[in-house]
Amino acid sequence: MREGAQQMMQNMQQQAGEQGRRGERGRHGEQARRDNDPLGRQSRSRGPQLGDDTKVPDEIDAQRAREILEAIRKRLGEFQRPKLELDYLDRLLPTR
Repeated sequence: MREGAQQMMQNMQQQAGEQGRRGERGRHGEQARRDNDPLGRQSRSRGPQLGDDTKVPDEIDAQRAREILEAIRKRLGEFQRPKLELDYLDRLLPTR
């Protein structure tokens, strides 16, 4: 067990040394670390994140949303459906 602990300590020291050498290569690595939060995400201090992953719904998406809302409203008008289903459908609609 002692040998395992010593080996683990050596590995940690070795990794710390490698990280130190990487930091000596230039300020670019240091700058990149400052631009990220502790979890590696890009820092919000650089302004709003309006990346490529932001999608504005187009007409097809809006039409599909209208069709879904219409189908929900239609089913809500069918009183023969179980109360549990009607309650669920009611929760799906935006509050008025």
